[in-house]
Amino acid sequence: DFDIVTTDEILDCQSQEIRRDAPALPERRNRRRLPPRRLLRCHPRHDHDLRPPARLAAGPKPHGGGKLWLDIKNLTPQNQTAILSEVDSLCDDYHLTPDRLILESPEWQLLAPFTRQGYYTSCYVPYDKPSRLSRSEIRAGIDSLRRVADSGTVRGLSFPGWWYATIRRHLRRSIDLLTWKHRTTQFEFFLTSEGWRMLRDPQLKVILVKDKGHYHR
Repeated sequence: DFDIVTTDEILDCQSQEIRRDAPALPERRNRRRLPPRRLLRCHPRHDHDLRPPARLAAGPKPHGGGKLWLDIKNLTPQNQTAILSEVDSLCDDYHLTPDRLILESPEWQLLAPFTRQGYYTSCYVPYDKPSRLSRSEIRAGIDSLRRVADSGTVRGLSFPGWWYATIRRHLRRSIDLLTWKHRTTQFEFFLTSEGWRMLRDPQLKVILVKDKGHYHR
């Protein structure tokens, strides 16, 4: 059984630009321009407004809880207050406690007020695959992530599964880790030795894998 059931969301509060002020390392080329809508849920082939109560109040709640992962792609100083207000209203409208939301953004410094209000916050690691980076680039990336962890601004670091081994080996910081294997089904995940190592890692708090439907679990 899973302790967390998650989906991957995008919030858009009156901003069309996606900014990522991360260290100068190669990033994945997955930026998207968002239409000027107040709140948008965005996934390949499944874009729609994030307002139906069933998306937040219903759905699987393992062990009496469950969490919703909100991937805030375009958090900026200009829309920080508006997004915080919007997330607060979601909690009020659907009777959610802040700790049930995982709020992720590459703009980790701007997540500070969310953390203070009890939201579970995570810095998205935007770097390209370690196999495509030089040793000096990997060291620079790890050093940057250590500064994130040492700041105490966010609760966790979230990253694609291909960064897990490198981060686990070199980070050496006490901060939650969150990852995803979005091309791997739950059945396939359990068949690998890496999957079992990840499941037994007490620092790794969330693993998203492919499941039935349009979302990740």
